[in-house]
Amino acid sequence: MDCDNLLIGLEFLWKRKRKQLIYFQNILIKMIVIFPVVKNRL
Repeated sequence: MDCDNLLIGLEFLWKRKRKQLIYFQNILIKMIVIFPVVKNRL
């Protein structure tokens, strides 16, 4: 395995991980925003 392929692989993984992190962050923000609203309705 040469260095270029390794770097490309790492970059690919990082981009995929970053997308997942952004996705989870959005879910967390929605939960934080929605939870108090739902709590107030009950």
